[in-house]
Amino acid sequence: MTEIPTHESERLRILVVDDDASILEIVTTYLDAEGYDVMNAINGAAALALAKRINPDVVITDIRMPEMDGLTLATELKAYDSQIEVIVMTAFSDRDSIIQALRLGVRDYLPKPFDLIELRKSITNLEERHTMRRRDRRLRRDLISQQFMNDIIGQSAQMKAIFDTVLKLADSDCNVLITGESGSGKELIAKALHTSSQRCDRDYVVVDCASLNDNLVESELYGHVKGAFTGAQFNKVGFLEKAHRGTLMLDEINSSSPGFQSRLLRVIEEGEFKKVGSTDTMKVDIRFVSVSNVSLEDRVAEGVFRKDLYYRLNVVNIPVPALRQRPDDIPAIVHHFIEEFASSDPSKLVSVADEALD
Repeated sequence: MTEIPTHESERLRILVVDDDASILEIVTTYLDAEGYDVMNAINGAAALALAKRINPDVVITDIRMPEMDGLTLATELKAYDSQIEVIVMTAFSDRDSIIQALRLGVRDYLPKPFDLIELRKSITNLEERHTMRRRDRRLRRDLISQQFMNDIIGQSAQMKAIFDTVLKLADSDCNVLITGESGSGKELIAKALHTSSQRCDRDYVVVDCASLNDNLVESELYGHVKGAFTGAQFNKVGFLEKAHRGTLMLDEINSSSPGFQSRLLRVIEEGEFKKVGSTDTMKVDIRFVSVSNVSLEDRVAEGVFRKDLYYRLNVVNIPVPALRQRPDDIPAIVHHFIEEFASSDPSKLVSVADEALD
């Protein structure tokens, strides 16, 4: 059985940013000794690139820095992920900068020189907010997950095994491949994977791979900027950008074109892409859930599906049996549809004789 990877720690992840190397070392060493997961950067540009890779919970930054100051960094961080908490440090009594920082959503500010104990108190307050938000997200995830579990009808051993796998994957970001015949419920299971995950409050984006035209695949997948080509009259957000921090469901991945497969593989391997017509690289954090109604392994053997992409997508495989392979679920499905059809008029509710079920 495939081992399901999970998050190793729930320690608060902190990024410290300051162009003064001595302050950077003091703050980093102190917070590390306090038990936090700490990384640092010597300037704003390096901090922004690092933040997009490690997804910190808290960023502590100096305001006055060359090239990219702390306020610009805070603006970029909030645009990337509004849930990142920011604390600014400043050696200047700059009232306007502090007001601007608070308007940007900066959570706290500390005048230099500051007591490390004061910094610890500020982080503790954010840590409590972070813990409450994480608890609320779990409760909401559990409620939504239960709703979708109710939509997937089945009490057979095979379906219970699938439910168990979905729940085990709740705290994992690994890619999942769902295989099974048309009508077996693959799409419901894919949605349940998203709604029971830590990404439940982010977007769930569905890509119909069979309908993607190779001439438009880059624009659909990456998006494009205005003027990138004839007819590009506005900026377009692609599937990857929409799915950032969420889930991208690749429906009928078995029908995808070679061009789509090569571009998708590059994004999975590098975690970044460029919009059509743009020179800027966009970092993305996406969980890929793929759905196929045929064996992808057979497609690889036939030479129509990339083996390297197959292994990237098939970290965990969930095979969904057809109804004829789980006849124990037939009574529950029959009763479900009877109740659904009779819901508009309860007086018409009927039952099914044992002989009819047999």
